[in-house]
Amino acid sequence: MQPTAERGPSVLDHLPPSTNTYVYESLDQFASILSAETERLQQDRDNRSQLLVFAHVPNYAFEQDLQEPASDIPRYTLDAYTAHDNLLIVKMRSGPHEAAHEAVRTVLIGKLSHMSHAERGLYGLGQTTVKGNQRAKEADISYIPVRLPRGRSDEWPTLALESGYTDSQGKLTANAEWWLSASNGDTKIAMTLDIDKKSRKITIKAFEYSDTGNLHEESVTVQKPYNSDIQVLGAPLRIPFRKLFLREPVGNEEDIMWEDDDLTYIAEAAWSRQKF
Repeated sequence: MQPTAERGPSVLDHLPPSTNTYVYESLDQFASILSAETERLQQDRDNRSQLLVFAHVPNYAFEQDLQEPASDIPRYTLDAYTAHDNLLIVKMRSGPHEAAHEAVRTVLIGKLSHMSHAERGLYGLGQTTVKGNQRAKEADISYIPVRLPRGRSDEWPTLALESGYTDSQGKLTANAEWWLSASNGDTKIAMTLDIDKKSRKITIKAFEYSDTGNLHEESVTVQKPYNSDIQVLGAPLRIPFRKLFLREPVGNEEDIMWEDDDLTYIAEAAWSRQKF
């Protein structure tokens, strides 16, 4: 059966071994650590985790200072904050992921624009923070319909995407399942984008619950082996229209299909920032 309440593994499960943990002391200390760690990640992404853990973060500090940090603090994505044990996990930004995010938006909006401008019926929520029963969280990319069915909350996106490096693949999958369960089914599609650190390879997955309540996963991989052509495995990747918009398609509207060229475009955007 489809989950109807938030539950699942600890936010500390599936963290890459190289993830550093700090005891939170102040906003200034947090900003200093984040700045230094972001610079180290940029210089040595192969051996460093994109995630940072801060322990003993008071709820008031999260609400007042960290949920919407000052502009002089390096940008990050909120992977999780759990008020019951005062744990904060942040994901540092990276060039490859930011480039891939923009490419994903371009592909999705481009597909919808050919369906009588269906993209105008969709809002991008970006990294809006949502709060489940046990944790607060942000996606890297999220969307919600402009018009919602009566009684449907506007807190949760219908589609949420999170990205990371290959060493955090287990956590990405756990996060995708969290979106589907913690939202009580309001988030219909949870996607992950996994970038390999050491080779030209990305994997994009889409998770959703079927009408019978079973968890369904689609996966595509784009890779370019050394001295070889780009290979796309598993395409196309399908995004169900009715789950994204919470209504049936009409006219020329249909499920969104990411074909080989769309997926190659996303992969090449990420690779352009990896500088192999």
